[in-house]
Amino acid sequence: MNLQLSILEEIKDLITEGEFAARDILIQTYYKVGRIIIENNLETQRVANYIGRSERSVQYMVKFAQDTKALDKVSKEESWSSIIRNKLTAGKEH
Repeated sequence: MNLQLSILEEIKDLITEGEFAARDILIQTYYKVGRIIIENNLETQRVANYIGRSERSVQYMVKFAQDTKALDKVSKEESWSSIIRNKLTAGKEH
């Protein structure tokens, strides 16, 4: 039984690590997309239409990328929604 518990813990740890890694990659991707939009002076509506996302989502990517040190300020526990809620729209209705 102890061996099974050890294996279950290993599975749980793998899933947790994978979720954190996926979250981190997604946040980095949104930052890079925002930087590309800023550097090429692209219209958020046009980008949103082309990639099949809402304009608001694309605007959040741009706002996030306006801070060149934004990635350094993100903790491993943060999700994209928590970044939007706590850093990009703090004190605003969304």
